[in-house]
Amino acid sequence: GINAEYMGAAGGMARSPTSGGASKKTVNKWRTTRAPNGKTYYYHSETKATSWDMPEEFRLAMLEDEYGVGNVPQQAKAPQKAASPKRIKRQQLAPGSRVKIKAGVRGYANQMGELEKYLPAKGKWGIKLGNGRRVALPPTTFLLT
Repeated sequence: GINAEYMGAAGGMARSPTSGGASKKTVNKWRTTRAPNGKTYYYHSETKATSWDMPEEFRLAMLEDEYGVGNVPQQAKAPQKAASPKRIKRQQLAPGSRVKIKAGVRGYANQMGELEKYLPAKGKWGIKLGNGRRVALPPTTFLLT
């Protein structure tokens, strides 16, 4: 399935990407395609699996295309390290944590608040702002302080 961490960055998509875009490259039954929001994702034609991240099988097959089967340098074969996550992982957040809302959040920019509870159905945290108002925001819109 789709890596849930990226769903928020995909323009609020709550469903798997559709194959509305044209296929760009097919390798080892994986192919690249575009979601309606323009973001590239990977689709396996047999298992119907989808991923926002490049599957290792796809990456290795592309290296074999580039270097030739059996000629891929060992260093290139090494699994790619995942980039450090830019988003706060939910398990690091807890009720009572102090947060600052990011500058680009309309109406709430740079306000300080306190996490109250996680709302799993919405994928958002309930935040009590310093002025007493309450707001529900996804974890990509605030930082721990």
